Amino acid sequence: MQSKSLQKIVVIGGGIAGLSLAAAVQSWAEITVLEREP
Repeated sequence: MQSKSLQKIVVIGGGIAGLSLAAAVQSWAEITVLEREP
């Protein structure tokens, strides 16, 4: 039996597009968002 592993995605930029992408794929991917300023 195969286990389902999550895709790993790095999003560069926490603007509206980056956060929208992260929200859209969170159910099937492990998301890391990188931002220049904390």
